[in-house]
Amino acid sequence: MPDMLIRREGIFDKIASAFGKNDIDFESAEFSRKYYVQSESRKFAYDIIHPRMMEFLLATSPGLVDIEHSRICLSDGMTVWKAPRFPQAFDWTRQFLDLWPDFVVKDLTQGRVL
Repeated sequence: MPDMLIRREGIFDKIASAFGKNDIDFESAEFSRKYYVQSESRKFAYDIIHPRMMEFLLATSPGLVDIEHSRICLSDGMTVWKAPRFPQAFDWTRQFLDLWPDFVVKDLTQGRVL
């Protein structure tokens, strides 16, 4: 599975883009303005972040979603989570994964490179 980072876009990202360091932009101008997305596979990013996923991410405002080595790490970037936060994070992750298109899941389970 390709690595992918999804996080809120900050001022330093906007400055970096002025110097040619760009993230992946999407068809939703609002989503592209609010989120920084980076992936070694643009195709994977576009397959995962489709219009319904963008709506979900905009509505739920996750802090940081880091997919590396086929693992998903969630963080708000600022605090150590207390125990009550974990069930919420688990539920959010389930919803996030449920929005992955079937063809992506099938390709990943069959070991196809995306």
